[in-house]
Amino acid sequence: MPTEHWTDRVKPLLVVLAVALLVLAAWHLQRFLFLVFGAILLSLVLASAKRFVCKWTGLGDTASLTIVVLTSILVISAFFALMGARLVAEAMNLADRMPDVLGSIEKTFGLSGIENWLSARGEQLLSSGSLFSNLTGASSIVVSSVIGLFLVVSGAVFLAANPGLYRNGFLKLIPPERREKGREVMTELAAALRFWIIGQLIAMVCVGVITTVGLYLLGVPSPFGLGVLAGLMEFIPYVGPISSAVPAIAVAFSEDPWLALWVAVLYFAIQQAEAILLIPLIQKRTVSLPPVVTIFTVLAFTSLFGLSGAILGAPATVVIFVLVKMLWVRDHLDEDTELPGDKTTDNA
Repeated sequence: MPTEHWTDRVKPLLVVLAVALLVLAAWHLQRFLFLVFGAILLSLVLASAKRFVCKWTGLGDTASLTIVVLTSILVISAFFALMGARLVAEAMNLADRMPDVLGSIEKTFGLSGIENWLSARGEQLLSSGSLFSNLTGASSIVVSSVIGLFLVVSGAVFLAANPGLYRNGFLKLIPPERREKGREVMTELAAALRFWIIGQLIAMVCVGVITTVGLYLLGVPSPFGLGVLAGLMEFIPYVGPISSAVPAIAVAFSEDPWLALWVAVLYFAIQQAEAILLIPLIQKRTVSLPPVVTIFTVLAFTSLFGLSGAILGAPATVVIFVLVKMLWVRDHLDEDTELPGDKTTDNA
C-alpha cells in the first residue's frame, strides 16, 4: 500500500514534466512543425483530388495522384505563363508608387515616418516568419522560402500517396485501449481540415477574381496585383481581408479620396457577400469557428511565430477546436448535448 500511495503521487508530476518537455521541444522545433503541418494540409487537398480522379476514371491511387500532381503543375505553370509578366509588372508598379502613396497620406493627415515604420515592421515579420531559415542557416528569405516550399510539397505528395501508412504508424504510438478514440479524433480532424482548406481555396479564388474585376471597373491602378493580393490574404480569415484592403485604399487615395471611398465600399461589399454566401457553405461540412476565437488566435500565432503563424494560425485553430471538443468537452457532457461545432446529419 505505501508503494502504491507513493506511485499515485509521483505519476501526476511525471505527466506534468513530460508535457512540459514536449512543449519545450515543440517551441524549439516550431519551424519544423510548421513545415510538417503545411505538408499535412496540402496532402489533404491532394488526397481529396486523388479520390475524385479514382472515382471518375477507375484508375489506381498512384496513377490518380500522378494525374493530380501533373495537372496542378500545368495549371500553375499556365497561370504564370499567361499572367506572370503582368503580375510582376503590377507588383513593381505598386512598389514604385508606394513612396508617393505614403507621402500623400502623410500630407493629408499630418503624419510622418509611416514608410520607416512599415519598413521596420515588414522586416521584423519576415525575419521571424521564415519557415526554414533557422534550419538551413540561409541568409536569404527567398532561398529559405523556396526550400521550405519544396519540402512542404514533397512531404504532401508522399503523405497523399499512402495516408493510411502514416495514420496507422501514429496510432501505434497510442496505448491500445485508446487507439479507437485516437482513430476517431484523427478522422474528425482530417475531415474538418479537408473541408476547411478546400472551402478557403474556393473563397480565395472567388474573392480574388471579384476584387480584380471591381478594381478594374473603378479604375484603380494595378487591379490585377491588388486582386491577387486580396485572394492570397483571404487564407487568413478576418485579418487577411482587412490587411489586403489597406494597400488598395491607399493606392486609390493617392488618386482621389472619393475613389478610395468607393474602393472601401467594394471591399466591404465583397466581405459581406462572402459572409452571407460563401462562409455558410464552407462551415456546412466543417467546424463553425466563432469569429472572435479565430481573430484572437490568428493574432496570437502571428505575435508568437511571425509570418508562418499568420498563415497557419487559422487551420491550427481548427485543430485546437476539434481536439478540445472531442477530448475534453464531450467527456464532460451528456452524449445528446450538441456542441457549437457539431454538424447535424438531418437530410430533411
